[in-house]
Amino acid sequence: MAKSITQNGIVFSNYNNTDVTSIGATVRLGYNEGLDKDNFGIVNAADIAWNGTTLPDGDIQHAGYLTIMKQRMIQTIVALVAIVSSAAAQTLSVASVEVNPGEQTELVISASGMSNVTALQFNLALPDGAILDESAITKGEAVGTHTLSVQTMANGNRLFVLYNMDLGQIGTGTLLRLPITAGQQAGNFNGSLSTIRTATTDAVSHDCPNANFSLSVKEPAAVYLDQSEVILKKKKTLTLTATLYPETLEDKSVTWESSDKTIATVSKDGVVTGVKSGVVTITCTSNATGAKATCTVTVATIALNKSEVVVRKKKSVTLKSTVYPTTLEDKSVTWMSSDESIATVSSSGKVTGVKSGIVTITCTSNATGLSATCKVTVGTITLNKSSVTIKKGKTVTLKPTVYPTTLEDKSVTWKSSDETIATVTSAGKVKGVKSGTVTITCTSNATGLSTTCKVTVGTVILNLSQITINKGKTVTLEADVYPTTLEDQSVTWKSSDETVATVSSDGKVTGIAAGTATITCTSVATGLSATCKVTVTDFTPARTILGEDDAVTDIKMVEETPAVEEPFDVYDLKGHCVLHQVTSLDGLPAGVYIVNGKKVLKK
Repeated sequence: MAKSITQNGIVFSNYNNTDVTSIGATVRLGYNEGLDKDNFGIVNAADIAWNGTTLPDGDIQHAGYLTIMKQRMIQTIVALVAIVSSAAAQTLSVASVEVNPGEQTELVISASGMSNVTALQFNLALPDGAILDESAITKGEAVGTHTLSVQTMANGNRLFVLYNMDLGQIGTGTLLRLPITAGQQAGNFNGSLSTIRTATTDAVSHDCPNANFSLSVKEPAAVYLDQSEVILKKKKTLTLTATLYPETLEDKSVTWESSDKTIATVSKDGVVTGVKSGVVTITCTSNATGAKATCTVTVATIALNKSEVVVRKKKSVTLKSTVYPTTLEDKSVTWMSSDESIATVSSSGKVTGVKSGIVTITCTSNATGLSATCKVTVGTITLNKSSVTIKKGKTVTLKPTVYPTTLEDKSVTWKSSDETIATVTSAGKVKGVKSGTVTITCTSNATGLSTTCKVTVGTVILNLSQITINKGKTVTLEADVYPTTLEDQSVTWKSSDETVATVSSDGKVTGIAAGTATITCTSVATGLSATCKVTVTDFTPARTILGEDDAVTDIKMVEETPAVEEPFDVYDLKGHCVLHQVTSLDGLPAGVYIVNGKKVLKK
């Protein structure tokens, strides 16, 4: 036998340098680019028909067929494998794998029936989503000192080639371990080994059947909550809902746990209750798989210093907010009025009344979104009088109006600052008790707003209530104005008939003609008045009160005070009233006095 056979000028040689006994009908040709006889190289090759005479025309380089050769001749075209056959007994297989999403596993490629196999190649199509770590590929016990070459093809598949410089043989068992990382999508994904070809020591190339396998990416064991973050008010509740995977789980029970029960608790059904301000983590654990999910719960609130407030039109009140939990970095708030035509609110919480009405001021935490509200009533209360003057024993009724008119409760409360001066009833009826000044306060029961009326209980007293004077004569009236605390004690004088009697600005009355007139003295401060009835006579020799001397008066001297039943005024001989509306002269020194137009001697 010879190491090679020459037919029609073509040298056929086995790559393993063994004897060539015959040439089959199909040969594998390789193209050698000047490799020396002691080096191996990977060459392009093609299976072609050999008719024993000539080689076919054309380029014989075909991608995808790689053969190991040992060049022993110097011809340009060298037949590397003289015989091509199939060997069903030679197979590769890959065990199917089940893995979690994103988890790393191994594809184990096993060889069987590899008798006298010195080299092999195959294409690997990875399952969808799988990633091969080429740097971590390891050879199994079926591989000796073979060299592994891995190339990425245009379609993304990998071309694996195992060969040995010393023509060592590949055995049966684990060929390669390929570390792969599964994709995130669950499901069954197929992979394959194809174009599997071996070369044996007898110079025969074998085509092996394809090997299919599957990568089963399990649906992940997981727990998902319908909310991952939530804000809850103190004493309020919310229910968390858990969804478990895989859906095929028979046991879908879970365990709930709060990281701090002093802030929030959670029931076995996932009902979370806020206890106090703070942040906790609620954990839900699958009893079947141990998978967990968490929800961050912030127990929060926002409080205002006032929940209701009443403000007058054009007046202001400032609301103050407190945001909880105090550990929040962002404590800023936003203010809003439900009706700015009634009341406005500034960015600092200053509320200003615009017109009578009711609005809601809302303060919202920018961090938590929680809100607090304050009911603002823009109102007022008015009285029909802001000041009034009444006499002792007299009454006047004050009438209130409460705004806004939409208030259901329009009731008011009345109060006198000094009931010894003036009293006020629940109906607003004010009665003077004694001279003085008091403040009557009227307060709305609905709004708490108040208004006041200044009440002056006063009087004006003249020294004479009636006089008789002769025509052409004069008498001066004197007025006392009460209360004496009034700064303005001035009065005005007026005669009801100046043809009978006139009166000057200082109270001096002058008889003009016989008749009767009323002199009225009015307090400028209070408007209260007192009167004096003046009778003017034409009798010249006599005088009633002011005569030049006793010889010309018609008033007769009496020895003692006459008995009278009605009260009377007592005047001295100068016309001054020394007693008013009395029934005796008790308390006066001895002397002559005028009583009811007559001289009376007081002993």
